Amino acid sequence: MNRARSFQKMRKSGFSDAERAYMYGIAKKASREMEQDATERAFLYMLAIPLNVLADRGLVTHDNADEYIKDVASLFLSVQNGVVTDQDLADLLKDYAGIELTADWMDRLMGKEVTAE
Repeated sequence: MNRARSFQKMRKSGFSDAERAYMYGIAKKASREMEQDATERAFLYMLAIPLNVLADRGLVTHDNADEYIKDVASLFLSVQNGVVTDQDLADLLKDYAGIELTADWMDRLMGKEVTAE
């Protein structure tokens, strides 16, 4: 339900403008907190899961794990700064692993039409 319709529904239910604004503020704050939690968890996974796999295969040891993590963090900063694009990363996955990612947010970035299912 879009925000305008939910506010209309709340108005019909007898909520005042102040109550609706208060509820909207609470929901927005909760949404930001959930987004922050998801981002932090994704970052943990991005670092720890590949490190675990590489360590299990003997490709990363205690001696060189910090170098690996520094390289990953450097690439992450390059992505954040726009030096490396999401499409570059998707192309890398396709070229090296044969995995083609499809996601609505990527399609929107590439200007492709996204259809609802």
